[in-house]
Amino acid sequence: MSKKQCDVVVVGTGPAGYVAAIRLGQYGKKVICVEESELGGTCLNVGCIPSKAMISAGHFVENVKNAKAMGFTVSEPTLDIKKLVDWKNGIVKRLTGGVGMLLKKRKSES
Repeated sequence: MSKKQCDVVVVGTGPAGYVAAIRLGQYGKKVICVEESELGGTCLNVGCIPSKAMISAGHFVENVKNAKAMGFTVSEPTLDIKKLVDWKNGIVKRLTGGVGMLLKKRKSES
């Protein structure tokens, strides 16, 4: 096991952890982030963000189903679950990638 020197260790890279690490980096501190799983924690990877993406897709389907009342003629929507999951995963990847870029820019290690 190697040893590393730093000013601060941030445990967890969820919404509080990565913001703290970025802010500490802005103050010139050398930060090491420790994350059990994926960068961004539960919220970005499997919680809040993926849930909101899927809920948004559900609202879209509901709006299409109610379009007739607004004067629109549309066919019944069909779902390609693989494309929906890929879309959701793309959102997660963009956000976690952004967090990683911000941490790297502030010289925080993970």
